[in-house]
Amino acid sequence: MPQTKRVAEQTDGDPEHARHVGHADDVERSHAAVAAAVQAHLQRVIRHARLPAVHKRVMLDSGVYLDRGAYATLFSIDTLGTASLSELANEMLLDISTVSRQIRRLEDLGLVERSVHPDDRRVSVVTTSGAGKAVAGKIGAAWQRAFSDALVDWSNVELQSLAGNLDRLADALRNFAD
Repeated sequence: MPQTKRVAEQTDGDPEHARHVGHADDVERSHAAVAAAVQAHLQRVIRHARLPAVHKRVMLDSGVYLDRGAYATLFSIDTLGTASLSELANEMLLDISTVSRQIRRLEDLGLVERSVHPDDRRVSVVTTSGAGKAVAGKIGAAWQRAFSDALVDWSNVELQSLAGNLDRLADALRNFAD
């Protein structure tokens, strides 16, 4: 429907009301444009954080090496505590066969342990081993140092604002998905 016809229908021909409705449409378009810019900037941040040079630098700093997939899997298990393969796949938004391959690799390295679910013997659950917790801790600390170094020119107020807004964004996306 053309903009003028829609505004006329919404305002019953009242010019003052039409001015406000037109402004609301501008605000809505502006909000959508800003949200699109946020999404584009977030994609850029993710792309830069995933650069091979960044990963290599973090791994060198940590003193251990895991490829990105293995580290993401180890971190997810360490965060969840104990999880079935399907819970882990759901958390990581991956296919269960992909997660299963990562688990096998981490098991071979002694970083995770697989056991049978206590209530359902058909289900395997995984947990981080002591060595896995140590590796996850080293890599996590290296990531924290990398962010601290990258954000060295930011004030604490700016960092707190960013952290709060990122948390709010994560909540909004999770609520949108639910």
